[in-house]
Amino acid sequence: MFRRILVPLDGSTLAEVALPCAEEMAGRMGSQVILVSVLESGADQYENLFRCYLNSRAADLQTRILDGGGPDVTVTPLLVPEIEEEDLIEEDTPSKDLGHPTSEIIGAAAAHGASIIIMATHGYSGLRRVALSSVADAIVHGCGMPVLLVRPDGEAAKTPSQICRNIVVPLDGSAMAESALRVVEDMAAKMSGQGMTVNLVHVAPERRVATTDEPSQTFLENVVDPAWCKAGDKAELYFEQAAAYLKQSGATLEAAGVTVNHQVRAGKPEEEIAAYTTDTCAAMIVMACHARTGIGRYLMGSTADRILRTVEASVLLLRPEKPQPPGTE
Repeated sequence: MFRRILVPLDGSTLAEVALPCAEEMAGRMGSQVILVSVLESGADQYENLFRCYLNSRAADLQTRILDGGGPDVTVTPLLVPEIEEEDLIEEDTPSKDLGHPTSEIIGAAAAHGASIIIMATHGYSGLRRVALSSVADAIVHGCGMPVLLVRPDGEAAKTPSQICRNIVVPLDGSAMAESALRVVEDMAAKMSGQGMTVNLVHVAPERRVATTDEPSQTFLENVVDPAWCKAGDKAELYFEQAAAYLKQSGATLEAAGVTVNHQVRAGKPEEEIAAYTTDTCAAMIVMACHARTGIGRYLMGSTADRILRTVEASVLLLRPEKPQPPGTE
């Protein structure tokens, strides 16, 4: 799982908050790591500086992984030039419309078989001081592979050793949301448990309405009425059935030796998920997002979009159409 990790770096300390997360994943799963920087057009005088910077960060990362008891993984420094308009190939190169350095980062990830991109959510990027928040947003929307977003001021950045150990997975009763569980199960298998805790949460809406338009078979097996009502026994029954749904959903993880907690809440999904993440001291949220058909196009669901702007934990966003992107095992 996540055989190759790509980390975009621009020389800033803000971008480097992604490195401890890459160190944790690579050390626990034996993943290869690619550190990539984009050399802007006309900045050839900085090429040697960027190469030295990447080589230094690669050597440091490999040493930290080994010192932490991890395997001798490959850490590759990669400097890619800014794509010129005349070099664009319509189907093979991400559209220049994505903006610098987004297209270069996505292109490097695809060319080198990356399984996941790990990057900071905000800061500044490159000599032009491009807002990294814009780059992160563009990569999430334009990339077809999992993207782990790390907040520079979040607790996950301060305690990277917990990034794979304490996870929240929101489940709305859909097969799409449950695809995140398959990824977490693969992670658990790769890490042989290793003290992993997974917290499952289901949020009933504030008004009587189905939590999902496409309920999964597991959800329908447990929840008789996909909609719920706050009044009387109806709400109590829904909560009981939803709890049974979460318990069944986590059965495979429990069988693998993972500690599984679950909770059903009512309210606005982004607020309840953020609160549950805080309550459980989780370092990462893993969730699938809505996507539409088309090469390189990624449309985040509104709940995921709001969660990104609410929580301090890292957020791993997955495309449900491709639960096993190129490079994963």
